[in-house]
Amino acid sequence: FYGKVDLSSSEVKFKIRTTQANERDPVAMLRTAAEVARAKVNYGDGKEEMVVVPTYNGSESWTDGDGNTHYIDTGNTFYHVYETAGDYEITINAEANVSYARFCEGLNKTTQGYFEPMLNNYIVELSKFKSDSLTSLDYTFAGLSQANVTADFKLETPKVETMDVAFYGFGEGREFEAFPADMLSQITKPTGLRGTFFRAGLKKLLPGFLDSFFNLETVFECFKNSKLGKGFYQGVYPWDYRDKHSIDSAYDFIPVSLFWKNPKLKDVSHCFNYIGEGWFGNLTSDYNAYN
Repeated sequence: FYGKVDLSSSEVKFKIRTTQANERDPVAMLRTAAEVARAKVNYGDGKEEMVVVPTYNGSESWTDGDGNTHYIDTGNTFYHVYETAGDYEITINAEANVSYARFCEGLNKTTQGYFEPMLNNYIVELSKFKSDSLTSLDYTFAGLSQANVTADFKLETPKVETMDVAFYGFGEGREFEAFPADMLSQITKPTGLRGTFFRAGLKKLLPGFLDSFFNLETVFECFKNSKLGKGFYQGVYPWDYRDKHSIDSAYDFIPVSLFWKNPKLKDVSHCFNYIGEGWFGNLTSDYNAYN
C-alpha cells in the first residue's frame, strides 16, 4: 500500500491535549482534487498510519463582496483514539496533490448564510506548516480557540492564493500577544483578506506583518471583532499617553506601517470594526474607544 509515495513536499506539526482516556479526538481534515492522494499521520503515541485523502467535494459555497464564489467542503476530519490522556505531537506528511487542509471538524451555516467553524479545543500549539502544493488556506486555522503558535512559526506555503477567514476565531476564547512578525512572509499571491483574523485573540500586530502582500486590494473585515488593542492603555495616565504613547510607535498595537507595502490596496472596509471589544483603556487613562 505504501508503494513509492513522495511525502517530501509537506510537513505539518502540532500538539493536541486530550483530557480523557480512550477519547476520539479530531486530528485534521485533508482534501485533494486528484483521484488518489495519500498522507502519513504520526499520532505521537507510537502509532502511525497511511491514510487515503478524500477527493474534494465542495457542495456548499459562499460569495464574497467582489462576486467571487468560494466552494467549501464541510466534511469531517480524521480522528484518533488516545488510550491515555495527555499532550501529543502529531506530524502529517502528505503527497503533493493534497490541495486543502483544515483543523476544525466542520462548518455550520448560520441563518445569515455564513459558515462558522466548529470549535476545536484540542489543538494547543502549532509549530510547523509547510506545503509546496496548498493554494487555499480558507478556514484552515479557524475555530482553534485554545491554540498558540511557536515563536518561529511560519506559513511555508508560497503557492497560497486565498486565505479568507483563515484564522477565524483563532484563540477567541482567550487573548494572546501577537503572531510572529514574519509568519506570513512567504505568502505573496492573495489579492484579498476577507475576515482572515475575524474574532482572533491577538492583541497586537507587529511591524512588517503584511509586508509580503503586495498584490493586496481588499482587507474587508480582516481584523473585525478581534482582540486588537483590548485594554492596551489600561492604567496609562493622560499625560503619559500624550507625551509618550501617542508619539512613540513602540506603543502602537497596530503599526502605522501595516499597509505601506500594499500599493494596490483600495478597500479597507470594516477592517478594524469593533476591535478590542471596543475598550482600549479605562477611566484612569481617559482613552476609550469613543475617543
